[in-house]
Amino acid sequence: MKVQKRFFKYCFVFLLVFFLVNIFAIVLFGHFDRVRNADVIIVLGNKVEMDGKPSERLMSRLDKALELYNSGYSSNIFVSGGLGKEGYEEVEVMEQFLLENGVQKLHIHKDYLGFDTEQSGLNLKSYMDEFGYKSVIVVSNFYHIPRSVMFFKKLGIKDTYNSHANYYEIRDAYSLVREVFAFYDYLVLR
Repeated sequence: MKVQKRFFKYCFVFLLVFFLVNIFAIVLFGHFDRVRNADVIIVLGNKVEMDGKPSERLMSRLDKALELYNSGYSSNIFVSGGLGKEGYEEVEVMEQFLLENGVQKLHIHKDYLGFDTEQSGLNLKSYMDEFGYKSVIVVSNFYHIPRSVMFFKKLGIKDTYNSHANYYEIRDAYSLVREVFAFYDYLVLR
């Protein structure tokens, strides 16, 4: 009985340490921007507010993409998202913001079927293959970067770079916990 308790105690400590190391790695990697000139910038979608405007989280992603575009890292922006429960197509809202901020319409490609990271990655890969593109800069919040980069490389997009949006909120704690499980789901099962 004593041996069994000790075994469970060690297992618990091991799992806790493993989990905390993963959280630390996600935070560290997610803040370590790797930006180079690329064929395309992908902005992963997020919530649109009830009034049809981008949420602050989505706005921060669009601001980062705009910064990269204006700095000349890429002239193509791939916006990926779906129809939100608020009734707005994320990509339409994203496109509107980019157009209002000087991005030419011909430089924006809209992916209406980017309902999650997996589908966004698959759709991006098809788009890149169609145009012969080889490199991408992933734009998302820091906690989402490691999984996205890993998955895009797994799809065969070897030159995958990243830049995180400058937005933080209390909800990030939940997102970090979720990303530990999601990362391994994408690593092993997808």
